Order: sequence, then structure tokens, then C-alpha cells
Amino acid sequence: MPRLAVLFVAATVWCYWLSVLVMNVRSHRKHRTSSGAVPRTGRERGMWLFWVPTVLAWQVFPVMAYRVSLPLIAVPDWVAERPIVLLDVFAVAAALAAYALTVPCWLTLGANWSLAVVPQKQTNLVTSGWYGRIRHPIYALGLLLMLATVAVAPSPAM
Repeated sequence: MPRLAVLFVAATVWCYWLSVLVMNVRSHRKHRTSSGAVPRTGRERGMWLFWVPTVLAWQVFPVMAYRVSLPLIAVPDWVAERPIVLLDVFAVAAALAAYALTVPCWLTLGANWSLAVVPQKQTNLVTSGWYGRIRHPIYALGLLLMLATVAVAPSPAM
């Protein structure tokens, strides 16, 4: 049975990607521009062959790591038997903070937001909010969310 921290972090990852889906639909409907969700070139389709399974694995593997015994997916026995509570607390806090801070970044981008680079899309350089301090705050916060996931489910697959 997965620990509570794993379930919290996994739920946060699910919320993150569901929010990306909502942002994608919202951006396309509101601004009537491509949001980069549909791969158009051969290179993009090739990247999607890697990217989509990776995102799906990120959503599923943390919980699977405590339910299966496959060496590549399962967490080591010492992790399952003796969790580090302080690490779990920090991981949950980091995951929640990463998601909570990402939402305003998405909203700050407004019409400039897209899931991928869309060459023909007219955009502006955003320098307000977090973008005035960090070049790519969404990427930085996404990395924090990934680290939180690895902290609660340190399997080889993660």
C-alpha cells in the first residue's frame, strides 16, 4: 500500500497535468490560436512518442512503485519498510508549492501560453510576475515537482 505522501504527490501530479489540459483547451478556445498540443511535423510526432509515455509514466509509476515487485518500477524494500517521514513532509510541501506557484505563471502568460513552440504564433516577451525574476519559472517548478515525486517513490523508473 502506498504511503499517504505518495498519494498526495501523485494527486498533485495529476492535478498539474489536468490543469495543463484545461489550459490547452482554454487557450485554444479563448485566443483562437494553436496551443501546440497537436504535433504537426515529423520531428514533433517523434518527440511525442517519447514525451506522452513519459508524462503518463510520471502519473502512474509513483503509486505502482509500492504495488508491484518488478525491479525497475518497485521502490527498494528499505524505502517501503522504513519511510523517512521528514522527507515525505518536504516532498509533499514541495509538490503542493510547485503546483500552487505554477498556476499564477500560466495565468501571467495569458495569450502567450502554449504547450509547445508554435512558430507562426504571435507572442510577447513576458517580464511581469515570476517572469521578472526567473527566465523559465514553469520549468523550474516542474523540476521541483519531479524531484518531489522521486523523493516519495525513489524507484529506478522514476
